[in-house]
Amino acid sequence: MAESAGAVDPGTGPDLGADLELGLELADLADAITRRWWRDPALSVRRKADGTPVTAADEQVEEALRVRLAAARPGDAILGEEQGLSGPFGTRRTWVIDPIDGTTHFARGRAGFATLISLLVDGVPLVGIVAMPAREMRWWGAVGLDADSTHGPLRVSAAAVPGDSSIAVGDPFDWDQGRRRGLDALRRTGAELYPAADVGLFCDVAEGRADAALAPSGALWDLAAPYALVTAAGGRCTDLSGASRADGGSLLAAGSALHPRVLAAFTPASD
Repeated sequence: MAESAGAVDPGTGPDLGADLELGLELADLADAITRRWWRDPALSVRRKADGTPVTAADEQVEEALRVRLAAARPGDAILGEEQGLSGPFGTRRTWVIDPIDGTTHFARGRAGFATLISLLVDGVPLVGIVAMPAREMRWWGAVGLDADSTHGPLRVSAAAVPGDSSIAVGDPFDWDQGRRRGLDALRRTGAELYPAADVGLFCDVAEGRADAALAPSGALWDLAAPYALVTAAGGRCTDLSGASRADGGSLLAAGSALHPRVLAAFTPASD
């Protein structure tokens, strides 16, 4: 994984503006399917081999997006939660799809589900879309271009001091003891830590409604879209070890001034 988005030459295919437009088209396709299935009593849920839930809607969304991408970007690879990796070997461009992030929310008729779509170039997320149709919300952005949402343009906050910050914290059951000490260190600064149950915690950062967001776990398809979105909105993203990557299994998103100070709470020196 490349160390920074600035090191990427996206001139290996269509320009990012065209990729973002395609991503929004994919989000439209996904929304049409999830709206059709959401709260449908005929929706069935089964368990995959790893114990996580999946529905016919998850599978239909991913298949529809794969078909469209194969037609529009035949030279690009595709990584999806349900079908894995496909496409040309050695390509620098990979689309990453989480057809329904929050399948449990979706299956229970709750509104906290999303479709996540991103484009990675040389492993760096450069385009990101988060679509939450049950909330009638969408967020999108491309690094170096702009970031926008249903409610208007996106920009991260300029907060620089943890003690004056509001920090969204995801997945409360996935924090191990060492990282919980990092959360405690942030609380001692006076930071407001609030729980967040879905990908919206990163959208809060992109909107400037939260100053930082922390996810202790997640696969690439969970984290790549918010990584690109927050970066496009002027923020900085790393995993909790400080590596600039979306496949590190965790994510810290914040403005560039605040990010290193939040990250410091999770370094060995802070223990």
